[in-house]
Parts: sequence; C-alpha cells; structure tokens
Amino acid sequence: MTYTYQVLNESRPNLTMSCWLCFNPKPPYYEGIAFLGNYSVTNRVQECCWQQTGQILLTLQSVTAQDLCPGHVPATHQHLCDRTDQISSPGYLIPPKQGWWACTTGLTPCVHGTILHNTKTFCVLAQLVPRILYHTDEELFQAIIDAKPSKWTKHEPFTTLTLSVLLGLGLAGAGTGISALAVQSSSYNRLRAAIDVDIQNLETSVSHLQKSLTSLAEVVLQNRTGLDLLFLQQGGLCAA
Repeated sequence: MTYTYQVLNESRPNLTMSCWLCFNPKPPYYEGIAFLGNYSVTNRVQECCWQQTGQILLTLQSVTAQDLCPGHVPATHQHLCDRTDQISSPGYLIPPKQGWWACTTGLTPCVHGTILHNTKTFCVLAQLVPRILYHTDEELFQAIIDAKPSKWTKHEPFTTLTLSVLLGLGLAGAGTGISALAVQSSSYNRLRAAIDVDIQNLETSVSHLQKSLTSLAEVVLQNRTGLDLLFLQQGGLCAA
C-alpha cells in the first residue's frame, strides 16, 4: 500500500491531496495490463529476475488492452494480441524490466521458447499492479451517510476507481501500459519489487497448501484401507 501511494503521489499528486486507498477483500488482487515492449532471448536462466522453484503458478483473472503474444494463440484469445510471434528457437524469453509473461499456464518472469512451441500455449506481455480501490473523501463520507448498513453487503453505493485506471493503464485498449510518468517515478521500482516478493510468497504458500492436502489425502486413504481390512477380518465386509 505504501509503494502504491508513493507511485500515485509522484505521478498524479492532485489525486492524493485527500483520498482513501483501500484493499479489495475479494480476488483478483492484481490486475494485468498488456503493453507494447520488446523481449530478449537468452540461454542463461540466471537472467530471469527470479527463479521459480515449484510447479505452482498463479494466474490472472483477466488481461486488458492488446500487446505482443508469443506462442500459439487460439481464435478465442486473439483480442489480447496486437501482434503474435511463432517461437521456434530455444532459449528463455526475458520480458522488459517492468513486464511479466501472463501465460495460459500462469504468471512467470520468463518462459522458454521450446515449451511454448511444444505445448501449443501462448503468453501476453503484461504489467502488474495491485488492485487498490481509490475514493475521494467526499465520496466515502457521503456513502457512509447515505447508505444503510444492510446495503453495504449487496452493492457498492459509489463508483470505484482502481489504481490501473488512475495510472492510465490500457484506457484506449492500445497496449500503452502504465504511463511514462508513473514508470519513471522513483517509487515504481520499489512497487515492482514488492509485487515480485508478494507473488513469490503466494506461490510458496499455495505450494505448501497443496503438499498439505496431498499428505492429508494419503492419511485418509491409509485409514480407509485399514478400516476395510479390519471389517474384512471381522466378516463385516462383503468381498464378492
């Protein structure tokens, strides 16, 4: 939240004189915005901004605007792509510093060309921003005065603006991405670094949860097998 405010304050100071920035209690927690940019190809995995150690990849609910799409893009997703690249050469595709690959298999800081070619998947070059809700003082206070408590759980009584809209992300659908003023702010790199750490932590948590569920399922199966054997010994299980 701190880095989000700093980026907004440096790029749109007129909006932060008196406002409320709120977390969204429901997913999605990040927004993906396609933007125009060039990627590089390397054989050195060390050039990825960070390495994913597990098989769990987070996914985006949606990506807005249009941009470059390497891989095999189905007709149902052509609207996301301003241009496509058929990748046939091996090597890691490294996005620009402020970009991510939003792939059909999940978010990743880099993707291997051979995997894209062999699995018939595709990716979209995208920027990530946290889904932060913006309200002015007047909007929030008026909503509190006018709205009955029971109505808050049914619908939002006022218009919600998100960080992506305020920073000028993909408004025209042309893949322009974050405004240059926001990217050039000294706080943007800190926000990007915080997003990287958060996504790494989320992937680690999901991976641990998956392992816990797998272990629990194994214990349940062992207990069920033990009960079946016990019932069979006692003649209470029909083994026809």
